[in-house]
Amino acid sequence: MKWLKTLGKKLFRGFDRKLAGVPEAATLPGSKKLIVAYRNNPLFRKYLPSILDSLQTIAVKRIVYPESTSREEIDTRVERELFDEPGPFAFACDRTCSSWRGKPRNAERISRALWIDELFGTAASKFLGGRDFAENLTLVTRLTLEEPKRIFIVRDSLADHVNSEEFYRRPNRFAREIKRILTAIYPMAVVSEVDSLDSPEFTNDAPDDLIIVDRHHRYQGEYRNVSWTRQASVVTLPLEEAIEDLILQGKVEGVFDPAAEFSQAFQKLLAS
Repeated sequence: MKWLKTLGKKLFRGFDRKLAGVPEAATLPGSKKLIVAYRNNPLFRKYLPSILDSLQTIAVKRIVYPESTSREEIDTRVERELFDEPGPFAFACDRTCSSWRGKPRNAERISRALWIDELFGTAASKFLGGRDFAENLTLVTRLTLEEPKRIFIVRDSLADHVNSEEFYRRPNRFAREIKRILTAIYPMAVVSEVDSLDSPEFTNDAPDDLIIVDRHHRYQGEYRNVSWTRQASVVTLPLEEAIEDLILQGKVEGVFDPAAEFSQAFQKLLAS
């Protein structure tokens, strides 16, 4: 396992040096208005306020929904709040707040839009250094548990944040893709798909088990309510969540900071 930790450190040092030259504040065109909407979570709470605070000479309206807000409630509220806002304006949101898409009355009012999830995902890919999701997932799982004997992929909410139209909101298809990747990485492991953390397979989890799960379960406190004994290692998706865990556990060195990615994206969004 030492060689993996060393590899992780080498990969992340280069990105860390790159971040060293990023200014704390980005000056953006003042003639545009930006609206940012998202459902809060610890990762967003850690990074987004300072990123948005750094934007200068631009009016930024924030629509932030508490973590417990249902998607159905957000669908209703975000549409109403956007309709009440005079346009045109640029819009950034997470996929949870995406119900405005395809609504004709928003076509002329929202000049351009981008995904918050996609920006986090791009920053995570650059941090990890892989060519694609498969390579990045390989690095994350190897650093989490080098040789698991059993792997459980939890389908529930798994595809809520994936940066791919092929897999977004298609947890069964995304789980199958992850199973294909992990079966190739760990040919001796038993790789299973399960519906939720309440599945009976978790009653006898062991230290050489690996669980792949979406971050919703952590934020909703469901880790505390299941019957497994917490001996298993856990990879939390999306990848930016897994990075935060690896840094906290001391398995990688470096600073994950998506500020540069957001700054560049907002500049392009507002300059158009």
